[in-house]
Formats: sequence, C-alpha cells, structure tokens
Amino acid sequence: MNILITVPSPLEFEKLDLRKFPHIQHLISGVGTLVSFATMAKYFQQNPAIDLIVQAGIAGSFERNAQIGDVVLIQQDAQADLGKIDPSKGWIDIFDFGFDLGFPSFYHSPFLENPYLSAFDPLKLPSKNSVTIQQRNTSSAVLERLLTTYQAQISSMEGFAVHYFGYLYKIPFVQIRAISNDVADINLNPIHIKHSLDQLKTTLHQLISIYYDLSPIIKP
Repeated sequence: MNILITVPSPLEFEKLDLRKFPHIQHLISGVGTLVSFATMAKYFQQNPAIDLIVQAGIAGSFERNAQIGDVVLIQQDAQADLGKIDPSKGWIDIFDFGFDLGFPSFYHSPFLENPYLSAFDPLKLPSKNSVTIQQRNTSSAVLERLLTTYQAQISSMEGFAVHYFGYLYKIPFVQIRAISNDVADINLNPIHIKHSLDQLKTTLHQLISIYYDLSPIIKP
C-alpha cells in the first residue's frame, strides 16, 4: 500500500520523525486550505499511485474536557468561513444562499464526512467534528457561531483540504490531529505544541506500522 503522509509545516515534519519510514511518501503541504490543496494536487499529478492520504497535524479544541496531547481522528470537516455576515441575520453559510453554487455533487452541504474511518482506524481513536478556518479568532461571537452552526469540536487551517481532495480524486484519507490548545487561547504555548506533537508522533507511528501489517486486508 502506498501511503502519503502530509503535514502543514516543517516543524511538524521534523517533530513527527517521518524519515524513520523511508518507504512512506511525505509532503509538507503548507498552511491553509488553498496552499494545502494545490500542493497535494501538484504532488498527485507526479505521483498518482497513492492508496491512502494521512493528514497529520495539531489543532485547537472547543471542548473544555479535552486534554493537551489528546489524539483524535476527524469524522467530518467544514469550510466554516465560506459565507457572509448579514447585518440583521448574522452569519449565513454559503449553502444557505439559495442559488446554484456549481460545486461537485459530493459537496452538497457544509460538511464532508470521512467514509473511510471504519477501515483505517485500527486503534479506535476518538472521532471529532472539525471546522477549517483561515484565521485564529478568539471572539466569543465567532466561537459560538462555529459551535452552534457547525457543531465544531476541533479547529484547523487545512483539514477541509484533504477531505475535498480525497472526495475529488477518490482516494481514501485520514485526518489525524493532536490537541495543542483551547481555541479561545490566543497565545500558542511552545511547550504544549511540543507535547502534542510527541503524542501525535507515537500514535502516527503505531498507525503506520498497523497499516502495513494489514495492507493485504485494507488496501482500497
């Protein structure tokens, strides 16, 4: 099975020690949805034989009981800053605009679920709902909107890209995240980032080993 591990930043690449697996393809996609998708698309054009994409990184949590370093898989992701702010109604998601958006048929609601979790979750990790947004925002109004409109539990800047990419090119994908901060905390703590990446490294290495042991069974 040909696995591509994609991470947003050089820091995550180094801390996750992906060079330990020379038979695994890896890619630093860059931060943000657009850059991540474009980087993956360019890579896929040159390396089309990919059986599974694993996007790994850190994330903020909306859940008060979440612990720094908790490692989760993303069940569904939404591009939660695509819409408009109405002076009287507040936030309106683009799917509520009421006109033909011209999106592919698989993208017919704000949420793109991962249909591959049952096949690629041998560790039975917790699964969470995520939102992808392009800015760090600690406004209570914005955080409440993300909670109520999108049932957000996790937040990242790239997650939606791998869901959309997987659907578009029909490639199984897994988004795995380690909690590094509370989304309401504006100051990212380097100690928390290190701990979360340490935990993510341990879990990711376990998954990679299991994927290869099970590859005759779970190969798409």
